[in-house]
Amino acid sequence: MCVTGVDDTDPAHPIVTGTTTIEGVEVDLRMDFRPPFPSSQPAVLLAVPTALGSIPHVESTGEVCYLSGEGRILDGRHPGPLAVECLRRAKRVMSDGLTCANEGDYAEEYEAYWRRQSTEHVFSVVYPGDQACEIVAAEMGDRIILARSIADVEHYENHGLKSVTRHTGLFAPIADASPFTPVPDLADLVALRRAVWAGISREDAVVLTRLLRHRKKKSDYVLLQIPRPSGEPALVGLRFAGIDGAHPLCDGGTADTVQPLLVDRLDRDYLMPRGGAALALKDRKVCVVGCGAVGSRVVDHLVHAGISTLMLVDPDALAPENTYRHPLGRLYWGRNKAEALASWTMSNIPYLRVSHSSDDLATMLDKVPARDWADFDLVVFATGDQTAELAANSALKGSSRPPMLFTWLEPLGVGGHALLSLPNEAGCLQCLHTDPVGHLCESRMSFAAPGQTFSRDISGCGSRFTPFSDSHANTTAALAARLALDFLSGSLVHASADSWKGDSSDFVAAGFTLSDRYRTSSPERVTGFENSMCPVCGCGRLFNV
Repeated sequence: MCVTGVDDTDPAHPIVTGTTTIEGVEVDLRMDFRPPFPSSQPAVLLAVPTALGSIPHVESTGEVCYLSGEGRILDGRHPGPLAVECLRRAKRVMSDGLTCANEGDYAEEYEAYWRRQSTEHVFSVVYPGDQACEIVAAEMGDRIILARSIADVEHYENHGLKSVTRHTGLFAPIADASPFTPVPDLADLVALRRAVWAGISREDAVVLTRLLRHRKKKSDYVLLQIPRPSGEPALVGLRFAGIDGAHPLCDGGTADTVQPLLVDRLDRDYLMPRGGAALALKDRKVCVVGCGAVGSRVVDHLVHAGISTLMLVDPDALAPENTYRHPLGRLYWGRNKAEALASWTMSNIPYLRVSHSSDDLATMLDKVPARDWADFDLVVFATGDQTAELAANSALKGSSRPPMLFTWLEPLGVGGHALLSLPNEAGCLQCLHTDPVGHLCESRMSFAAPGQTFSRDISGCGSRFTPFSDSHANTTAALAARLALDFLSGSLVHASADSWKGDSSDFVAAGFTLSDRYRTSSPERVTGFENSMCPVCGCGRLFNV
């Protein structure tokens, strides 16, 4: 660039102007070294925004979008070379635009171009599709949610709909993006109408004609689906207001205003992959028994991974002393843990069905037939009471036995464990205990030597608790969730057990003794932990971890 001027009246914000040639076209440029340069990239702008015509990545202000912020690392130690490199990249973007080398970027980044004309947001739970149809516009306070049906809105809202005003709208999937690239002048209703009819398929033209034939509305929502080269389509919207007579998409139709809408996608097919969740898990059903420090976080991991149907079971209320190792805070003090966790989860994650029970485990086992437990894809036990869990392990044996995962942690950060037991396969919770018919059964996975008591009290036996921290509970829950998700996704098909081993300093300093397993083993996934004496699963091999 041939520099023609420098405005350095503000030393912290210099502006350099100059001329350069892009594919034979001489243009005036401005480099704006706005703070916090050199920790941020300078802005490169065309002095005349339309100097190169309409090309991708040039805003209406003339600013050239030449470097994405995603994954960008700038070396601010060398501002001169950094400025030269940024200018080089901006010129490459403009050159590609003039030679049509990046012409496909119009469709690829269509929503960004549409955004320049949009001042109003709507939300959409419409799954992309390939057929024109009528849709619902659900007005809820200051929000408008577009959906294929009101049931889809209810599904998104976790069936908590209250006051809703229903309107109807239209969905039109554009098959050919070329009439819309670049974005047509939305103030030119004739040009917009021409682009819609030129872009839809012949079959959709028939459907849309039928839908418009008797459509008498003063205002209407239209959701357009624009194909993108990468595969996932863009969704953009229009709101026509002041319709008098024929619909604006019909020949001769008019509207007082044509409002472009910025569509925020909330459909599950978009939200889940975008957030790292797996669509393949959305139909899995999981029961979590025990919603304390570990179980509550297992639930949190599962719903964020894509599990959408859960049953939560816990008889206890959240107490103030639970606060520093439980994700639910004082807002939920005094509420049943299962009910509170269900409420908290559904207030944060859409598309959930979460039921809850305040029964204890023994009551649940009496109340719910074994065959009903088998309706769950997985039952997670995180009660911290292995006596009760051994009883559940025994009660749910047989052909109707569901896949079960047991998880527990040990005191003072010495470690935590998770065990997956599968129906019709050797290896269960009872296998871990040295004496399946004795009175005090020690777990062979334990990092603590047998015969020790770890509970503490602050104000008498009524306040007894096992000492562990929030981070210990979180680590154990993550371990258990990973085992659960490996099974639910199909990558794990055999009974398995995992452990994490922590620092033993606090444990030993408190006068406790470590087990041989803590001293000799490395935490890793274990299989083949069957006990030949187990009366529950009838194994054929000796336990060995």
